[in-house]
Amino acid sequence: MKSKALLILAWIMLFAASNITAQKNPGNISDYINPEELKHPYLLFDQEGKEQMLEAIEKNQELAEIYEKQILAADRYLRMPKDYKMPDRKPDDEYYGILRAYQYDHLGPARSLAFAYQMTGNPAYAEKAFFHAEMLCKIDAWNYVFHQFPHIYRRVWPYGVDDDKVVFSYDIQTARISTHLALVYDWIYDYMDKGQRDRIRSALLEKSILPVRGNLDYFWWSDAVRCNWSAVCHSGAGIASLALLREDPQLIDVVESSYKGVSNVMDEIGIDGGWIEGRGYWDYMVSHSTWFMEAVNRSTDGAFNLFLHPRLANNLVDFVMYTLPADFCDGGKGPEGESWMVNKIIAETGQQTAAWYRDTFLELDESIYDLIFRKPDVESKKPDLKSKHFRTIHWAAMQTSFTDENTVTVVCKAGKNDDPHHGHLDCGQFIVNYKDNNFISEPAKAEYDLYYFAKERWDYLQASSEGHNVVSVNGEHQIPAKIKNKPWRNVGTDIDEFYTSDKQDYVVMKNLEKAYPAKEMTSWERKIVLDKPNLTVVIDKIGSEKNAEIRSRIHPGGTLEMKRNYYIITSDKGDVMAVVPFSDQQFTLEKRRHPSLRTHTWSRFQWIPYIDTYTKTKNNRTTMGYLIFPYTSEEETGGIINSIQIQSGSGEEINVSFSFSGEKNEISF
Repeated sequence: MKSKALLILAWIMLFAASNITAQKNPGNISDYINPEELKHPYLLFDQEGKEQMLEAIEKNQELAEIYEKQILAADRYLRMPKDYKMPDRKPDDEYYGILRAYQYDHLGPARSLAFAYQMTGNPAYAEKAFFHAEMLCKIDAWNYVFHQFPHIYRRVWPYGVDDDKVVFSYDIQTARISTHLALVYDWIYDYMDKGQRDRIRSALLEKSILPVRGNLDYFWWSDAVRCNWSAVCHSGAGIASLALLREDPQLIDVVESSYKGVSNVMDEIGIDGGWIEGRGYWDYMVSHSTWFMEAVNRSTDGAFNLFLHPRLANNLVDFVMYTLPADFCDGGKGPEGESWMVNKIIAETGQQTAAWYRDTFLELDESIYDLIFRKPDVESKKPDLKSKHFRTIHWAAMQTSFTDENTVTVVCKAGKNDDPHHGHLDCGQFIVNYKDNNFISEPAKAEYDLYYFAKERWDYLQASSEGHNVVSVNGEHQIPAKIKNKPWRNVGTDIDEFYTSDKQDYVVMKNLEKAYPAKEMTSWERKIVLDKPNLTVVIDKIGSEKNAEIRSRIHPGGTLEMKRNYYIITSDKGDVMAVVPFSDQQFTLEKRRHPSLRTHTWSRFQWIPYIDTYTKTKNNRTTMGYLIFPYTSEEETGGIINSIQIQSGSGEEINVSFSFSGEKNEISF
């Protein structure tokens, strides 16, 4: 009987696996698209879809206002003169601002005017849209100068990419222009004559499609499956090819390779929705893929629908929703995700928690894409769990509430230090958010310059462990898993334990010393506890030689005021939190500042404050930590400090006890 049940289970699993495979790749895209039957517009909507859009605008005041705004913008572009002068090329990164401004002077207006033509039929919009499109076509290269040789040649390539890459003719800006120029081509196609169509067609072929067609092996981003570039670049070439299929049906091979490329990137989204590059680049990757994904989805009647990719569909916004305050990697805190992009995936998947996130945190972009990808009729549902462990990337978020500012949110991370593109050397990093302010923070997101993505990246404060809330022994800092022309190293560790309940959450990160050269630090374990709603406890067990200098660093997110043996941090709004360090060794508090200056002529020097809890250890093992809580008075804080006791248990166990809010707390580690 048991063997029969196992056989039935095996058949069920086999059928489920084959069904997923069939949905993911039901053959070739070429089997589902007949180029001769394509009739513009068809990429994001067709004639029927346009009529549905206009009907929705007529019935919905919010959509009507967005439409009115977009037509007003198009009218403005229509009246602006045609006296644009192409900027001269410059050899350094100053060209970034000049070229980008020129490109966007034409890219936005071309798209806006083309959309207005589709919605109104007024040929004046199409005529001016073509003017701006032609200005883009005249640019001899769409990629940024700092993404060309020799600047990008020095870059440290992300996971999955070898160092021997020397072709840099296609970048994310090329993909961006390709995408929107393809939409312009689709939307004003019936207005243009043969020569005008061929003008845009030639630019898309010469600058976007032919450089990559059959040559993907030469582009570093092609296999960079854990990097936003890969999805964005594949999408740009893919949608450009799809737009030209009527004239060039052989380009179906680029559509197929681009679809495969984007799918490979989606495979790397974590099992819980986490993205190793951080929150901002999750948004950039998904939003810039949405246009291509929808164009393929529509053109194949839903047979190739990457919105249903399990890694995207099952956990659409969990990563950015749970980690709202976390400005880890090269990202920032706050809501991420365009309203229209979230709308589209909700419409495809019916995700109720994504609808709740959109309704609670996202502002309407009021773009033309909010008209195309309208808010679907899906009931929103608040997530049942307040805290989450993103197991693939080893981040964790702990909180009592998503929306109650009177409660604390703690976000922390471990990880493998194996994202040399946008990752930081921040294994063990944590932030504490209260009253919508990161009281325990990290230096603000860095301005990019010519050196930030090369080997010098790890010397920048924002990327180095020196700029994070971690521990160092004798000045030893964390190291990256990858430097150009050097082999990959297994550097870093995991979140080993995660626990959540209504009263308390905690994480345990063991073997953090593996993020270091391991010459000075022999071991480091960190336990972070959120005693709900607003007490954070951090306990560190650090191994070293005797007489080692140990520093545990905190970057305050506000005005720092030193007290006798603790400090308080005050936000711009006047809210205050206390940070009470403790240790089984004598320690001192040292308030210092990092100097920070970027390699740009417009950069301004700034000081970034931090505070070290410093001790010179007498033993091979040192216990340190913090109590972090909303500050009320010196008297209360003094009583908490006097109550702190650290005791060694059996083996490696440490017990930390203290009184807080009239109750005795004891935490074992």
